[in-house]
Amino acid sequence: MSRPQPRTLILVVVIAALVVLVSAIAIRTTYPTSPQSAPPASEAPASGGPSGDGGQVTAPTPPAPSPTPTIDPVIAWADSVCAASFDIRDTITAAGTDLAVTPGPGALDEIRSRLAQRGDAIIGQLEPLTVALGQVPINVPEALRLADTLGTQLSTLRTSADRTRAAIDTLSAADSVLAFGQGLPEAVASVGDSAKAAQALARTISEAASDQGGRLGPGFRDSVTCQALIAGQPG
Repeated sequence: MSRPQPRTLILVVVIAALVVLVSAIAIRTTYPTSPQSAPPASEAPASGGPSGDGGQVTAPTPPAPSPTPTIDPVIAWADSVCAASFDIRDTITAAGTDLAVTPGPGALDEIRSRLAQRGDAIIGQLEPLTVALGQVPINVPEALRLADTLGTQLSTLRTSADRTRAAIDTLSAADSVLAFGQGLPEAVASVGDSAKAAQALARTISEAASDQGGRLGPGFRDSVTCQALIAGQPG
């Protein structure tokens, strides 16, 4: 048997090498060894979508409510005291204005009716001031001292107001201009005393507002009602 020729051997080796190479390429194509590429950006989960919590979407937390502003108790107390003092002062002033009018025969009933209303109002308005003074902040020593002073002045005002009410009742019962005129001097004098007592309250409040130390002064200065009372503005 003759030996294969060298060319024939070379050809056989080349063919065998080609077969091995083709087989390797086929295996690599069927079973890729490289990792899969990441999904396109358009396929990524949307923000806020289902996650590892069972697919539930977490609702946004609502903002916390703003805290309610705290009102200084001294300012609140000052407002109530000054508002009550305003009402008494304005009613006494109005009564004095009514008494300054000399009624004719046809105006007597109107004047008597209006004065009767003033007398009721003066007495009725003492109660709100009494209540306001009783609401003094007990943890502020300066306020306690002021409440004591105003309470003493309120007692003086109450005495004058009672006298004013009696004088006005006399005028309201007058059945003639002559009887009205006879009771007028006492009514004018009593209203004047009540006005002075009300003014004393306002002066004490003004002094409290001018206090530069502690909490009392700033409290009354920051009260718009007290500043109007001190300035003599109408209520």
